[in-house]
Amino acid sequence: MRFLLACLSLLVCLGCENSKKPKRESNFKKMTQEVFDAQVELQNKDIVEVENKLRGNDPISQSMTAYTAITSQFSTMQAQQRVAMYEVENNRYPTYEEFMKLVKGEGMKFVMLPPYQKYGYDAETGRVMVLEDKKDKAERYKKAGINEDGEWARD
Repeated sequence: MRFLLACLSLLVCLGCENSKKPKRESNFKKMTQEVFDAQVELQNKDIVEVENKLRGNDPISQSMTAYTAITSQFSTMQAQQRVAMYEVENNRYPTYEEFMKLVKGEGMKFVMLPPYQKYGYDAETGRVMVLEDKKDKAERYKKAGINEDGEWARD
């Protein structure tokens, strides 16, 4: 019994020590209603449309990119279906402002993306897409010691 109490005390103390360290912000299971006007965003040469797909060379990074890819595709498909319904009802795609009213009014939510990505809506084509800031991504990868291919940089 004393041994068990000593082990529990040790675990609590170790847990307290770790809780003082700043925690890394995670988007896992977080949602957003933030969607940008793709026509405006794509005027920036660093912003490109991307297809979220499986990336990574190890099981952990592959599973996290798979989660992001699948959930973001599901989010955009739901919004895309609502845009299609709007087009049938009104014989045109919603404007960006009308789309955002649909998002807010119907409580549509999108899975949070990595900080260098965001959702965009193009009123001309009626497409909901994922946009990526190439410059921001490169800076974040460099700071983390990851090369452009998503692999850890080797010394």
